[in-house]
Amino acid sequence: MKSIFVLFSLLLFLSSCRTTSDISNEHIENPCQDPEYLRLKKMKFSEMTGAESDYYKQKDKDCREFSKEVEHKKSKSDLVLISVLIGFLAVATMFFLLFRPH
Repeated sequence: MKSIFVLFSLLLFLSSCRTTSDISNEHIENPCQDPEYLRLKKMKFSEMTGAESDYYKQKDKDCREFSKEVEHKKSKSDLVLISVLIGFLAVATMFFLLFRPH
């Protein structure tokens, strides 16, 4: 019975570990904070040169995609956190049931 508890605990721990790709993706530059994009965002579109409007359109698209990706990752990390908490409660319950005084 104790081996099942140890195996379950190990699986729970491994499932909560972050991969190297998760960690490396945290340092992607935020296109919404690009200084040129922020400067152009304050301008009227009609006042921009052709190159400026092209740059603005591309950065605006990048910013929207980045924001969607950040929201998706946040939702995913929230789900992982909830899963870990449920797993912890399950392990704590099993521990309590196995080792409670009779």
